Amino acid sequence: MNQPTDLALALNPFDAGFKSDPYPVYAELRATLPIHRSPLGAWIVADYATCDQVLRSRDFGKDFANSTFFDQLTAMIGDDMPPFLGLGIDGDARPFMLTDPPEHTRLRGLVANAFTRSTTGTMAAVVAAAAERAVGIARTATDFVSEVAEPFPIEVLAEILGIPDADKAKFTRWSRLVAGVLDINFAIPKEVAQQRQTAIDESLEYFRSLARTRATGGLISSLAAVSDDSGRLSLDEVAATCLLITVAGQETTSNTLGNMMICFSRNPDQYRLLRENRSLVDSAVAEVLRYEPPAHEAGRIALADIEIGGHAITEGDAVMVLLASANREAVEDGDQFLVDRTEVKSLSYGLGIHHCLGSALANSMLTTFLSKSLEQFESLAVEEPIAYRPGMGLRGPATLATVLGEAGH
Repeated sequence: MNQPTDLALALNPFDAGFKSDPYPVYAELRATLPIHRSPLGAWIVADYATCDQVLRSRDFGKDFANSTFFDQLTAMIGDDMPPFLGLGIDGDARPFMLTDPPEHTRLRGLVANAFTRSTTGTMAAVVAAAAERAVGIARTATDFVSEVAEPFPIEVLAEILGIPDADKAKFTRWSRLVAGVLDINFAIPKEVAQQRQTAIDESLEYFRSLARTRATGGLISSLAAVSDDSGRLSLDEVAATCLLITVAGQETTSNTLGNMMICFSRNPDQYRLLRENRSLVDSAVAEVLRYEPPAHEAGRIALADIEIGGHAITEGDAVMVLLASANREAVEDGDQFLVDRTEVKSLSYGLGIHHCLGSALANSMLTTFLSKSLEQFESLAVEEPIAYRPGMGLRGPATLATVLGEAGH
């Protein structure tokens, strides 16, 4: 696989073999083809320095709807294009993460203000209670993903958004149906895509209705009330933001929880080290995110003609930043999973103006779950081989059977 064309084709997220272990392909890309144009037309960037540059640069945006790459995709797929966040599924407003300045500056500022107000002082208690329940369920779960990793963040998000108790079952059903809308998966059956679209439409209307009344408190009410010199969020903007938070907060966290279990199962010495030194929990979570990130790529759109790494990028071109590849190059001995690294460099939460707004909440969920697991379980293991979810950019187990050794037994 030493020819550029063969290597470019080997980067196939829809291939089960690549999905199970993409890292040898990433390593060869960094060594021989760090920047190239994929058969679909998007630029692929694999090395840490260039990935870092693209993520920080104001010459690259996230308004995917204006990219030539997604024009090609929609032309190729046509009416069978599955629901994908940012391509016509979100009414008259798009989530702030899919906009560019100056609109992004306005929206993110308003959302960040409301998010901070809604989570400060309440987040720790909400996360701790949900994590306690999740770890308890993990003891007897037959599938860690569907019984623990998915419900845990949904429960936290319902509380933070301010979903009334009477509507939580409905919110959970919608959340499960819209999961994956951050990714492109051409393989999902048409009826599943239709169910997802229906859930998107219903949840958006539900968020609008709660924002209109502001009766429940929580983040939805805060988003509806927040304002600055540029005005306030419209009901459509509130609804689109709530959908983004629901999807992003659920999918990435559930993937990371599954990946965390796999990392410690394959590196039991690192789990033992953590049990001996609980002060390493924060660095351990950072290492999981670096070593097995929930999203393997991040898309950017060139806002002008620009050169990167000696390649001419044209305005409108899509650039796919291989986060998982760059993370392996970001630290010394990057192919080793080490929870006691003194500094964990990672691109998993992004950089620059599009750095993940919910990173503190995600870290809170991950560190709290891991801390409670360390208290309860002397050892943990997962059954191999691992079946991974299909999709282009996200990576996490589809199902996971765990074997947990109770502490003290």
